Amino acid sequence: MAAVALAVTYFADSRRFVDLRSVTANFYDGSTEKTKEVCWLDVDCTQAFRTRDVVLMKFESRDSAAKAAGKLDGKAYQSDYVVLDFTNSSTTSAEEDNMKKVLDSMKTSH
Repeated sequence: MAAVALAVTYFADSRRFVDLRSVTANFYDGSTEKTKEVCWLDVDCTQAFRTRDVVLMKFESRDSAAKAAGKLDGKAYQSDYVVLDFTNSSTTSAEEDNMKKVLDSMKTSH
């Protein structure tokens, strides 16, 4: 029984339970919480933060995140339960790739 619990814990995706405040505090300067402004109507997120370059949104399910990412203008990136919406046209591809890597690396950080 303990082995089963350990396996479930090991393979759990930490992005499902992450507080985006901790992500933005460590990796993105000047973030502000925008949950009330962003998470309503068509975007059914549970938490949202905006930085100079990106809006980070967290969802209850991967399916909800995928639906929201599909509604954005092609600048969105989904990493399971979290969607990045790149809103600053002056953000370089390298900067966007770095933000994606930071988010994706959270899955393997246990």
